Amino acid sequence: MHEVKEKVKEKINEVVEQGIEMNNIDVLGKLVDIHKDISNEEYWKIKEEVYKDELSRIWKRKLR
Repeated sequence: MHEVKEKVKEKINEVVEQGIEMNNIDVLGKLVDIHKDISNEEYWKIKEEVYKDELSRIWKRKLR
């Protein structure tokens, strides 16, 4: 997923360097949405791992 995110960043930068115009604003919006979705997915994967670790610690304390 990291590779896709990097390619999307590159494309966003290309559009910005060309200048935001009516003919590329739709593409730019779609690229920003893709980037945001990937970032959100990464965030929740990390959050899930932290949550699992915390639950594991809680259960270990209760089992003592």
